[in-house]
Amino acid sequence: MSTRDVVVGLKDRFGYVIGSRGVEPKLKVKIAPLPIEPQGSWTLETILDRIILGPSVSSPLARQSIEQMLHTMGKHTFRQKICPSSIPLRPL
Repeated sequence: MSTRDVVVGLKDRFGYVIGSRGVEPKLKVKIAPLPIEPQGSWTLETILDRIILGPSVSSPLARQSIEQMLHTMGKHTFRQKICPSSIPLRPL
């Protein structure tokens, strides 16, 4: 592949957008659609891996609050997916 082919290929993948910080490069990438699944297979229960809380000083209180909210919403199965953040709190 020649240098000219590479440059032409890159020009097709980049564009520009005017944002709050001025003119910025924008990468144009085509993403294929996800295959259509049978009805009911794409639910929050099937795609949610965990609920991460924190970093926070009040992790036990935050956990109880989230558990109460999930109980009120009838989402009891999500309670075992709650876990604390492993990032330490660094107050300013």
